[in-house]
Amino acid sequence: MGRIEILKENNMRRILQVNINNEGGAFSLVYQVQKMIDQKEYVFDYYTMGKFNYNSVYLDIIKNNSHIYEADLRKNRFIGHLLLPIRFYKFLKNERYEIIHIHSDSSWKAILYAFPAKIVGIKNIIIHSHSTGINGEQQFFKKMCHRIAKQLISCFCTKFVACSSEAAKWMFDTQKVDVTIVKNGVNLCRFKPDMVAREQERRKLNYFPENIVIGTVGDFSDTKNPMLLIEIFEQLLKDNDCFRLLFVGSGSNEKNIKEIVKKKGLESKVLFMGRTDHVEIALEAMDAFVLPSKFEGLPVSAVEAQATGLPTFLSPNITKEVAISGMAWFPHTYLDVNEWKNLIIQNLYNVKFQNITERVKNAGFDINDTVKKFTELYMR
Repeated sequence: MGRIEILKENNMRRILQVNINNEGGAFSLVYQVQKMIDQKEYVFDYYTMGKFNYNSVYLDIIKNNSHIYEADLRKNRFIGHLLLPIRFYKFLKNERYEIIHIHSDSSWKAILYAFPAKIVGIKNIIIHSHSTGINGEQQFFKKMCHRIAKQLISCFCTKFVACSSEAAKWMFDTQKVDVTIVKNGVNLCRFKPDMVAREQERRKLNYFPENIVIGTVGDFSDTKNPMLLIEIFEQLLKDNDCFRLLFVGSGSNEKNIKEIVKKKGLESKVLFMGRTDHVEIALEAMDAFVLPSKFEGLPVSAVEAQATGLPTFLSPNITKEVAISGMAWFPHTYLDVNEWKNLIIQNLYNVKFQNITERVKNAGFDINDTVKKFTELYMR
């Protein structure tokens, strides 16, 4: 008797979370849900085209009876994408999942998993849109594939999910299909103003009381646009030399960004914290949160920052659905560095460290509401 059949006897269901590894916003959301969902009823397994990072999160996933499957096809991405549907088909033939939950930023990437799942006969194929654009190189080719696949995607899945209305429009033909919006909720017990934690973390990071710390959380990808943030920071320094910049996160482009900071002579004023399992503590050290992304589905980091009570400054390319605190501002012009600078200086001290837990909860960004939505997706 196979593993899946044994779990059925125990009334436990394994959900295969597809196309994510243990980094990025989509994984962060799924990982939070995994920790809070009824684990006697649901267990999350993971399938990624690449590999997982071997860290504390990886070990925690394994400890919780989950399985991680790595196709390891990213060494040559062109060949990898050709092989992926075949590899995934063979995998599903052997494992026999009832439910797969595909997370994607483009329809063509989602179909690479959904098509073999449909052929195998998976009963519940969920496609979850987490973005409003495509990252990386060969943009023209990728967008062309996305437009074609967008017209076909409804043939291969049973449920359509998105983190925002803009992400729904990006991935699906919303005139033809009904899309369930599942908001990127946060754990409100973790993310709230804590002045004691703030003082401790700032002391630990060697920030002085007069320092004004702007920060961001992300993976240093081109989508997050760390270069624009550095340019904004340079303008802020011209106004006040007490400004400091805090990067939280890691990614393949991190080394390049560090080199740019070094060439600009900003090493003493920019701190790279790296990846942390306690983002809420890192946010406490900040005076403002800035996210100048080129596009986003709905950034959970911006929700976390607002829940922590931080003034939050976001790219106009990000959906306004994320503005839930009354403390979020958007410049009119995306690349106008001076407008970013003026917007931050004008609003930096207007509101800070307000406890807006109830406001975030009422806006539907409580992780408990997200867990409930996930559970409804998986119900028989």
